[in-house]
This record gives sequence, C-alpha cells and structure tokens, in this order.
Amino acid sequence: MSGAISGAGSSTGAPPPFVRYGPVEPQYPVIFSIPHAGRHYPQSVLDAARVAPSVLQRLEDRYVDKLADGVIGCGYTVICASYARAYIDLNRDESEWDSRLVAGGRPVHPSPSRVRAGLGLVPRHLYGVGELWRCRIDHADLCQRIAQVHQPYHAAIADALASARQRFGRAILIDLHSMPKQPGGEPQFVLGDRYGLTASLQLVDGLLALAEGQGLSACRNAPYAGAHTIERHADRSRATEAVQIEIDRSLYLGADFGPDADAVRRMTDMVEALAASAERYLGMNDPGWREAAE
Repeated sequence: MSGAISGAGSSTGAPPPFVRYGPVEPQYPVIFSIPHAGRHYPQSVLDAARVAPSVLQRLEDRYVDKLADGVIGCGYTVICASYARAYIDLNRDESEWDSRLVAGGRPVHPSPSRVRAGLGLVPRHLYGVGELWRCRIDHADLCQRIAQVHQPYHAAIADALASARQRFGRAILIDLHSMPKQPGGEPQFVLGDRYGLTASLQLVDGLLALAEGQGLSACRNAPYAGAHTIERHADRSRATEAVQIEIDRSLYLGADFGPDADAVRRMTDMVEALAASAERYLGMNDPGWREAAE
C-alpha cells in the first residue's frame, strides 16, 4: 500500500485534518476525496451533543473510506477527512453556516436549502431526530474549525489536482460518498455533476454505464447533484473535471453498521473500475499519451 501523508496535527494530540494517501507526485490524473468518512469526535463535541454518539454517526458516510483501499493500494492519490461530519462538513462552503446554531457573526450569503434543513457547515438538525446540540456554538469556534480542518483539507485537494494537471495536462476529481438506502432500494449509485457544470457527458455516461454493468441501478443528479467539493474544484477551462459519487451503504455495511468484508471487497473492485474508466476517458490507454506526460 502506498504511504500516507498526514496534514499537520495538533500539539494537544488531536489528529490531522486529513490523511493523504499516495506518492507526493500523483501517479495518476484521477484524484479521490472522501469528506464524510472521518470518525474523530473531539470530546467537546460529544459533551455538547444532546444525542448519543450513535446518532451523530448517522451523519457519516460510514466506512466509505474502506472502498478506497484498492485504489490506495494501486498508488492513487486519496485525500480522506479525519474529523467527523458532526464537527464540520467539508462538503459545504465556508459561508454555509446556520445562524440558528452559530452565535455571533453573520452569514455572507443567504442560506441555501440544505442549510435551512439543518445540514450546513456544522449540522444542526437531523431528520427524525431533531436538534443535535444543547446550545449554540460561538462564531470564533466555527472559525477555528474552518482554519484548522476545512481549509487545509481543500488546500490538499487543490494541490493534488494542480500537480496531476501539471504532469498529465488534465485531472479528474472523484468525490466519494455513501448514501442511505433509497425508498424502494433504487437508485443504488448516484453520480452528481451539478447538472453538467462540473464534468462532460462522455465521462458521466462512462461511469454510469460501468455501475450498471456491475448490476447496480444508477442515476444522474437525483437525489444528489453534488455539492461544494466538486463545485469548488472543477475547472473545465483548465481541463479539471469533478464528479460526486454516492453508493448505497447497505451494499457494503452489515446489520451492525460495520463493514461486511466480502461486500466491501466487491465495492472496492468497483471503485477501482471507476478509476480505470475515468482514465480511459482521459486517453490513458494510449501509451504515447502517458509517455508524453512523463
């Protein structure tokens, strides 16, 4: 397995904001980001919660990082969050915070629907549960979370994409998520491209066809069209595309909400196949293209 490079940790023993797998210089033009699989809960967050830790865990894309083990082993660059989504949601813009939860300061922009629903930069409310916290958090605390976790994480993604683009002339970001089982069990695989803004139809069609070839029901942009990460890092004018991929977590988690080894292996193989499909789209099967990149 390729080595892991961690973002700077804290002198208090807190984990780094992310773990970056793969060589310093990206070996492939396909980069993976995993913003919602972090499992570190600072004690202050647990103390402030009005719900049990098991309820906060429902916000996670539980163990979706395990599905990246195969691409990590192949040497792909993978940037995985360390902190739980309950602490800070890395798939939200820095301005997407909820004034009903944060005391002091004022949001720069009007709240989008996901913030109003309680799923902003720091989740406030969970459907079927209600309010998550005993009291509001201070704006200075929010700014600290942004500076120590959110900004370094996205800087690492930007750096990896820039390095890949410099080496290969183009780059693709796959933002990997999992989703609850949908009503009726479908779709099982959702690809978001912000309705064509962040990726070409050719790339999207290839990835959807691959998922369908694996026997999964697949859909584009519904119910998840992608959020901050792909909006922020896609730049088609600079040959950088980005997609958000959601995989039904019941396909790889057991009844105890833990990973099922055989099911994880099957989904890991599919994630590897997704990376290969993205490379084929970029022309990586042309030896001359890789030689030129070298």
